[in-house]
Amino acid sequence: MKENHNLSVSRTCTMMVCRDCIVLAHPASDCHELQELHEVKAEYLISLEQFRIKVDATIREKQSYLSCLRTELDTMEIASEVATQDIDKSFNGLVEVVNTRRQQVKDLLKETYETRHRSVSEQLVETDNQMHTLQAIRDKLDEATSKGQLHDLVNAVSDREIHDTLASMTDNDQLKLGDNYLFYEAKDVEKQLQKFMTAIGEINDLSLLPSRILIDANEAVASLRTTITMQVLAHNGEELPKFPMSMDIIDPAGDEISCTTEDNNDGTYTVRFTPQIAGNHLCTVKFLNYKITSACVSTAVRSNDPVNTLGSMGKEVGKLMYPCSLKIDEEGTIYIVDEGNQRIQKFTKDGDVEVISVAGVNKNARTFDCAIDPETDELICSKVMVEQRKAWADTIQIYSLDGTPKHQFTNSDMKKALYVSVNSLQEIIVPDYHLNMVFIYSHEGELIKSFGQHGSGPGEFKEPAFVCIGKNDDIIISDCRNSRVQVLNKNGEFKYQIGKKGTGKGQLQGPSGVAIDKFGQILVTDRVNNRIQVYTYTGEFVSCIESSGSKLSDPRGLAVSTDGHVYVADQKNHCVKQYRYM
Repeated sequence: MKENHNLSVSRTCTMMVCRDCIVLAHPASDCHELQELHEVKAEYLISLEQFRIKVDATIREKQSYLSCLRTELDTMEIASEVATQDIDKSFNGLVEVVNTRRQQVKDLLKETYETRHRSVSEQLVETDNQMHTLQAIRDKLDEATSKGQLHDLVNAVSDREIHDTLASMTDNDQLKLGDNYLFYEAKDVEKQLQKFMTAIGEINDLSLLPSRILIDANEAVASLRTTITMQVLAHNGEELPKFPMSMDIIDPAGDEISCTTEDNNDGTYTVRFTPQIAGNHLCTVKFLNYKITSACVSTAVRSNDPVNTLGSMGKEVGKLMYPCSLKIDEEGTIYIVDEGNQRIQKFTKDGDVEVISVAGVNKNARTFDCAIDPETDELICSKVMVEQRKAWADTIQIYSLDGTPKHQFTNSDMKKALYVSVNSLQEIIVPDYHLNMVFIYSHEGELIKSFGQHGSGPGEFKEPAFVCIGKNDDIIISDCRNSRVQVLNKNGEFKYQIGKKGTGKGQLQGPSGVAIDKFGQILVTDRVNNRIQVYTYTGEFVSCIESSGSKLSDPRGLAVSTDGHVYVADQKNHCVKQYRYM
């Protein structure tokens, strides 16, 4: 074609032509219909897009088929493996039955043989003895004959004992052996067993296998119970209820997370589990307790972040400066030790805030911790004196819950009695952060006992800090520099420790606040790691509140409410954060 031709498209022969040349090759007389090039291109682009959509749909369909086929192969392999194990178990059982019967027959043969053998042996001994007796008689007769004396011959022939002996032997001269031919009669057992064996055990291939498994995971939060729904279908879309389905869940630390699976009887199965930490969890469906490698998804678990925050930096009522501890009474009122402002603030459920002064007229006085005695409705606080950057604490103050001072007691032997708790006997437990000891006082302030020393052994401390009371008045103390929590009985005797130094799950660095909830779980503020950890009462790790979306900064004391929330004094963020953890 020449340059600068006026190009169009002939619809009849689907060729590009020049309008100036059509008279030669594509005359209108031959029904050649010409159309503008851009119009034809637009039409073909539309057709191409429709074709692409059809191809994409087919690809998605084939991808679904591939997934179905892979799952079918996985479940078929699992079913075959389990069937092989069942075959082995069944036939091993038959072998055991055969072996048991074989031993029974051998035992019967042995018993029969021994009975018969004993009978024959007894007759053998008896006959052998008779032979010796007869030989003695024969020797006596031979002796009489050899002597040839009449009286010897007469005596021998007339010897009554010889006659009686011979008579007794000849009267019983038949052997009593019976039928002693012992043999095993199989009675065509091989043929009978072969016939029986061919009749037992079948390979049933009539049931459908799980081929399509759809997984729907709800939003998951660390420490909170969550669910995953599995829909299990055959290749033809048929729902498959009552199948032995389960799930294997691996968390980011590589640990398997305990879970339960409930059959909903409609082809769906509900998996329930509590993630211990945030991050992606690998969830693999299991059939007959074997993993289906093609049915595996990653489920995101987000960090457990605060649901509410109390206070912010400031000196006004409701504001906080370096809060270091808190307690919650039976009515849900929160008592926050506002250490930087030298006061305790009461936050009620209604949102009201009241102030309790712990400094009085002494501007150097403050408290680091408080405890609530529900029996007397009293607030028990440590009294800390701070002068020229030096602090000491040897006094315990007791207030009514409205802040009215009631009484106090002092023990000059204490140096840094910063933290307090009270047990069911209204005894006041006071760890001394400096002396590495624990003091127990009566409600009136009489010293009952003290225990502990510096060290890392059981019952020894390095800067014991917060304390709470557990079951049977157990004493639970955060052993700060030993990076552990110690559980002692009410007499101060060591029972066990919780945690060890580290950053992993269940490990601690500089633990501070401790609390126990209504289920007996122990919660610990992992201060250096800026998180909260939850343990069973015996010290097994349960979960971690990492608060990644609202980072903790030097968290201290904590307290739990009866509705499944934990509150922590976020000291350097000058607030108290509330988390739902169950």
